[in-house]
Amino acid sequence: MYIIFGGSSEIACEISKNMSLETQVIHITRKVTNGLKQIFSAYENITLTELNLSDTFKSVEFVKKILLTENLEGIVFAHRYRESEPNALDQFSVEVNTPFEIIQLISEFDSQNMISIVLFTSPAARYVLKDQNFMYHASKASINALIKFSALKLAKSNLRINGVSPSSFVLKNRNRKFYQDNPELLSKIENFIPISKICTPKNIVDVVNFLLSEKALALNGAIIEMDGGYLGQEPSFLIR
Repeated sequence: MYIIFGGSSEIACEISKNMSLETQVIHITRKVTNGLKQIFSAYENITLTELNLSDTFKSVEFVKKILLTENLEGIVFAHRYRESEPNALDQFSVEVNTPFEIIQLISEFDSQNMISIVLFTSPAARYVLKDQNFMYHASKASINALIKFSALKLAKSNLRINGVSPSSFVLKNRNRKFYQDNPELLSKIENFIPISKICTPKNIVDVVNFLLSEKALALNGAIIEMDGGYLGQEPSFLIR
């Protein structure tokens, strides 16, 4: 069984669909909407569950019940804090503290199998993004620290902990029409990317699937930058 924290995120939903082809999946969301029910209507192995990660105690207790009754194989934290009036402490709780407390709980559980955990982070953990505030950057940097710290400190507890950092440019359903209507902008973005290809949700799902699998047994504490090499370039390249 896998637990996917992701709400209505397109990428999280695709991860749940993919994993459900082989096993049971619990997809966590703050609110079960008709839209989510429709997205998963054809997937019998997916259970939609309402849970707010700002409530650390309730979230930890939920995972504890799963550990006691099911064979948990992995967890994906693909959620993101979204509020019309953001609160710094609440954001830290949702994106950093509650995931860490859940990981800490799992490390104390006597699991006979290796449990794989994947956390989503952002380029904002290392670079300043113009359209995001300080708390967003601080939270993402803390997620990176959480990944590195937990991977090293808890490895002997039969845990593998890795991260995925999608590019700022991802071709999702919600922006696909915009890029179709503005092909010159898409071409310009792809020209900045060394592999000349913008990332898609499927690309991200494939990497998450790999990190959760036994094929990635040697990976622990890794943060996969999914930007086609964009951030690895010499800055002057971007203005040529």
